Amino acid sequence: MRLSDWLMIAAVLLAPLVAVQVSQLLERQREERRRRFDLFRQLMSTRAAPLAGSHVEALNLIDLEFYGVSEITDAWKSYLDHLNDTSSSDAEGRPSLEWGNRSKELLAELLYIMGRHVGYRFDRVHLKRAAYYPRGYGDYESDHAIIRRQLVEILSGEAPLPIELAPPRDEARAKEQAEMLERWKGFLEGKATLQFRNVEKSSAPPGEKAPSE
Repeated sequence: MRLSDWLMIAAVLLAPLVAVQVSQLLERQREERRRRFDLFRQLMSTRAAPLAGSHVEALNLIDLEFYGVSEITDAWKSYLDHLNDTSSSDAEGRPSLEWGNRSKELLAELLYIMGRHVGYRFDRVHLKRAAYYPRGYGDYESDHAIIRRQLVEILSGEAPLPIELAPPRDEARAKEQAEMLERWKGFLEGKATLQFRNVEKSSAPPGEKAPSE
């Protein structure tokens, strides 16, 4: 048999195997593109809420899903270094305005590079400013942070628990409580005595009078 015949036989035998390998390779590439797009989509949808759990989770997956894409991983490292920098925070741990503005710029740069990689070309200014975040969400996060901080201070003993006794609205009830307090005060000062009354226990069922002797 000629060499061409052997090559033809080899091609016929290996064709199914090659087709399977090519199909698996294409499927892995499609799955990789899908995961990267889903990650980018998650960051885009939460870019105005950097404290959201889904946003933090997506950031921590960048090293895994974009492994080998140095342009993206380098941008993520720069953003991560800034996020971990607490030197500009105040005494209560709140970040400064400059720190917040720098965070928005670095996140916008990261999303800009990621967007180009997955097929989108957004403007950096658009990425930084064109995001909707309801004011109520910000108020909720601010109130939650205040409540959490004050609760920690109370439970750790750093701050007292404020308690205020409000007078009753009913005047008769208020007068009765005032008289009771005066009687207790007199007893404690030795100016009055406690009076006891002996009440015999009745064997009759509730609602019926005990039989007389």
